[in-house]
Amino acid sequence: DFSTPEQSTAATKNDWESCMTVNDSWGYLAGDNNWKSAQQLVQNLVECSRDGGNYLLDIGPRADGSVPEPAISRLNTIGGWLRRNGEAVYGTQRCRFPHGNIGVYTRRGNTLYTIVYFWPGNTMTVGGVRCKVLSARFLASGRPVQFEQRGSQLIFGPLPEKPPDEPVTVIAAECDAEPVQDALSSRADPHP
Repeated sequence: DFSTPEQSTAATKNDWESCMTVNDSWGYLAGDNNWKSAQQLVQNLVECSRDGGNYLLDIGPRADGSVPEPAISRLNTIGGWLRRNGEAVYGTQRCRFPHGNIGVYTRRGNTLYTIVYFWPGNTMTVGGVRCKVLSARFLASGRPVQFEQRGSQLIFGPLPEKPPDEPVTVIAAECDAEPVQDALSSRADPHP
């Protein structure tokens, strides 16, 4: 029927939901200060979306219903990121691109979203792309991203020295067909 892995974003073949905490405890625990970073929480959300899952995040409210400040701060960061980049998460379909070295991919129709966790520097290459890319842009700003295709390599660049969005950056690439990747090319290489 469906699966509910806890503290994991490991997808299953059927419907699934990742149940995760914002720190290490279910519910409020005064001594638990091991807060996940906003970047890690966004990564978890994106990975659930990529694999067709739902993300259930426990924020651990206190007995009086108040939410600890570290949770509020992270939720505000995630909310701001989703306002700019929600298109790469909401209503996406399972993506046939596996995880890369520096990020992950989601898709909606013919749009491939490259969610960059670790900024690669001047260029970034996505290997095994079997469709033609028509255009690319930073999702948060709409600013165009230069790219070229060499066979099945999609090379973004030149890129800004620093990531243009925090906690992770999304590049949306419009393709001429559903974006799929060759089985043998399953990683994003930070250098062409």
